[in-house]
Amino acid sequence: MFQPHTSHSKHHFRFYTVMITLIVGGIFILLLVNNNESTFSFTSAAVGNVGNASIDNENVVIDSSRSLFGETFVSNELVSAKKVSTVLKFDTIPSVAKDARVNNMELRFDDLSTTITVNEDKLELHNLKAVSLRIENFVGRLGFEGGGASLKGTARRIAVNDVALSSEKDIDIEFNNLDYKYLNLDSIELRDIELSKGSGELEVGERLVYSLENDKITIGSFNGAFTVDKTSNSTQALILEGDVQGISVSGDLLDLDVR
Repeated sequence: MFQPHTSHSKHHFRFYTVMITLIVGGIFILLLVNNNESTFSFTSAAVGNVGNASIDNENVVIDSSRSLFGETFVSNELVSAKKVSTVLKFDTIPSVAKDARVNNMELRFDDLSTTITVNEDKLELHNLKAVSLRIENFVGRLGFEGGGASLKGTARRIAVNDVALSSEKDIDIEFNNLDYKYLNLDSIELRDIELSKGSGELEVGERLVYSLENDKITIGSFNGAFTVDKTSNSTQALILEGDVQGISVSGDLLDLDVR
């Protein structure tokens, strides 16, 4: 009778056991290393494939309502906003009241009944039919609503019809609800601008030109020139020209959202 080769069977069993252990251990180490690396990750790859993602330069918008491993992604979350050059011509003027810094400001008006004080003295404007008021390096409170403009702050130079008052020290200036015909701010930063329904034209990024008719506009952030010209033959008295972050248009015909 032949005896079974017990020693050889045990040797083969140990060999297979060691090999399986090494393979499983190697896979575990590979998974651990990949999860710690920033260049690639099994987990991150799985998460990144969930939902619909669109990437446009600095704009990243995630659109998903599904969940993975108990994590729910927010729908239409704007991760970062991109500045877009914008020109808006509109027949509605927003109501603004904020602390501001303006390098150059110009107001034209024929309202001589409103008191303008300079260093707490009344600015005399007798025998003038129209006034052009220029203010340089203004810092303070600025507001405009409807047909009136108000401000309270300091400036480094003030000119009335090209007659200038300048000083090495700050000049205090204040007026309230001045009925102006023309207003220009060469550079101002405004946030959360809401324009009630009106008509005009919107140009975004020198590519999109949209005619506005009975539309409401909301702007998240604006930095640029702000002009109101009530003497223009055009009904589009307001002109905003500068960089915008987030603008939406809602009206009867179309809803437009640019981020």
